[in-house]
Amino acid sequence: MTMPNLGTRAAAPSFHRHLTEQQWREQAAAPSGNFIGLWCDDDNAYHLCWDRQSPVLYSTPLIDRRYFGLSHATRAASLAERVALELWGAMPLDALSDEPLLDHEKWLSVWPLSRRALPSAASSALLTRDPLFTATSRPGLLRKSHSGLRVGRSHRGLHKRLLEKSITEALQMVGRLASGETVSAPLVMAQALEACHGIGISPRDRDGRLILAEVERLRVHFESIIAVARLTGQELLETHAALILRKCEQACAEHAGGHHMMGCIMLGGMSPAIDATALAKAIISTLPARLPLLVKLISHAETVLTRRATVPRHRAEAHLLRGVNGRASGYKGDLRLMRRDPRFTIKLDALSLKGDAYARLWNRYHEITESLAYLTAIHDHDTHEIDIARPVVYEAHEATSFIEGARGESWCWVKCQDERLTHFHLQTGSFNTLPVLLELCLAGEDEQFLEASFAYSPAGAEL
Repeated sequence: MTMPNLGTRAAAPSFHRHLTEQQWREQAAAPSGNFIGLWCDDDNAYHLCWDRQSPVLYSTPLIDRRYFGLSHATRAASLAERVALELWGAMPLDALSDEPLLDHEKWLSVWPLSRRALPSAASSALLTRDPLFTATSRPGLLRKSHSGLRVGRSHRGLHKRLLEKSITEALQMVGRLASGETVSAPLVMAQALEACHGIGISPRDRDGRLILAEVERLRVHFESIIAVARLTGQELLETHAALILRKCEQACAEHAGGHHMMGCIMLGGMSPAIDATALAKAIISTLPARLPLLVKLISHAETVLTRRATVPRHRAEAHLLRGVNGRASGYKGDLRLMRRDPRFTIKLDALSLKGDAYARLWNRYHEITESLAYLTAIHDHDTHEIDIARPVVYEAHEATSFIEGARGESWCWVKCQDERLTHFHLQTGSFNTLPVLLELCLAGEDEQFLEASFAYSPAGAEL
């Protein structure tokens, strides 16, 4: 994928293009390697994709709850079509699949996010604290049934709850709910909301956010390494990675308000309780000395991780698997390049492209070293004369934003009116990874190992 240059804002109305049914149908028939996301509401279907030099949103009205699906030509759209069908009742014509994905006959409502929601057969038999959804067990990766494999075990109705909040409350709620993505998820949403309202941020807060995002990347990568080591009996690797993670968590607790940095992102900047400069200094003064031993221990895991949970390049491209998981399979592209920060240049030379668990582990280590180098560059250089383009495309009261976190690309689209969200879509790297995990689980791979190797977050995917 050729990464566009978004140094200037796209001129309205180029960002959001409203298509007729025939125009949408013609677009749906063409394979799109630049697909980003698809979603629906009660009135429209939306398709976000790269178009030349910027992300562009296409929409078309639903006609009798129907629209032409994209998955027949673009396989990566299938999961989103199935989600939209169950939550909104939007029927994708000519789609690859309309099989149930989320609802395991436990929801109290059919099409629960739609204003046309209907009581389900389960509503008379089940009690719940939530008027829309049942809470059975934790959100899971997969559930095996007589009809195959389906995602999750419950749905908490986050979308509907967020639309009931002010934009400030919604941002805080996303930060609390996004387990493992307490920086990246609210950050991508904050950037979109700020673009909607013309809110600027200071160089200090801009750099503070960059620091928080890189520290979260470090934490997620170490958590993945620890989980993979534990599941494969690599005790020394698990112990050493856990020691490094503990150092990260201690620094976060001292300078970022807690181990998980929850509540650190606010509209227009970050929490005043955060000392991002001190956090960066604590990380770069502690972690680098521990990496040589980590390299040796990762190398010792080669025999148990090689050829496990392998995603070859052609499958990564078919699913548009991006982020560190995609790069480990040779599918390139890196939204971190959009920072265009002259203090540090991202290198795309991956350590391994074999697409297996060992390749993903090495590529996570590679990102760890880059994050530490970037933190050092931010800490050591004056920021006030540096103009880093914000990767946001917008028009009045509507915006989209994107970042790449440790789990892959995260995207957010919002529409606002009177300081409240009227529409939004938040898509994390975990959701983008899910179709690949479904295929691997069908091939017999262990669910827990897949979650660890791909750094999958059920809570992040549910957003």
